[in-house]
Amino acid sequence: MLLLVLFSVVGAFIIIFVLFVSPNERSNYLNAAKNCNTATVESRFSCYRTVLEHYYKGGYLKEFTEQIKNDPEITFNSPNNSYAIFGTNCHTFYHALGDLIASHASSEGIDSALSYCPANCTSGCMMGFYKRKALQNNFS
Repeated sequence: MLLLVLFSVVGAFIIIFVLFVSPNERSNYLNAAKNCNTATVESRFSCYRTVLEHYYKGGYLKEFTEQIKNDPEITFNSPNNSYAIFGTNCHTFYHALGDLIASHASSEGIDSALSYCPANCTSGCMMGFYKRKALQNNFS
């Protein structure tokens, strides 16, 4: 029993450490995402996708997406939630998140991987997920 508790504590530490290591790391992530808002319209998806990939760092996809789902500055759950950090680019950001999930959740079933997508911003995540899956399967 003690060994199980020890593994749980160590596992939780690893997950927290692998995601956003510090408040500074989270701040860097939010600033990088905000900077994408000023990219040309054609470049915003790629910009958000690059930011997500950089801060994802591989591994704990479910935990990474949960952290995004629970961040008030991204999910419109803050006191100043007019457009969170995205201005009018919220759908594009979540489209990029869906693309990231579809790209990295290859060993999981579609239903399980889709459960990582928040429904924010007119289901941009789900749309990005299905678009990536369609591209991976040559639209068949």
